[in-house]
Amino acid sequence: MNSPGVFADLAAQRACWHPVAFAGEVAQRPVHADLLGEPLVVWRGPGGAPRVMSDLCVHRGTALSLGWVRGDELVCPYHGWRYGADGRCVAIPQKEDPAAVPAKARVRAFHAQERYGLIWVALEEPRWPLPEVPELENGEWTVVPAGP
Repeated sequence: MNSPGVFADLAAQRACWHPVAFAGEVAQRPVHADLLGEPLVVWRGPGGAPRVMSDLCVHRGTALSLGWVRGDELVCPYHGWRYGADGRCVAIPQKEDPAAVPAKARVRAFHAQERYGLIWVALEEPRWPLPEVPELENGEWTVVPAGP
């Protein structure tokens, strides 16, 4: 059995930055990641900025990480529902008016940054900025990627 402190620690960690993917692995296709028990989809918009959302289409529960990126939208592979960077469903192709989307058709979108060759995510409003490590930015240190 978990003590109440374990849940409090987990809640506090949601407001911290965590690396979830190597930046080079997030290119043309969405990538799945897990953070603190939360399934995530990591993808890039047209300008290359990282985007992170819940990896679960609200329609039928399909993993959005199995879909594809079209412009600044993530497309669900099951029925083609399209999600914007803020997690809102922006189009349902099966509807007579695909843009007539219910307000509740959305997934959670999270704070994301790319730095030091990694994609960082905070599941809640970050309490602190991403730590600065000047040695990683000026090339003084050698970065050796390791697996999970």
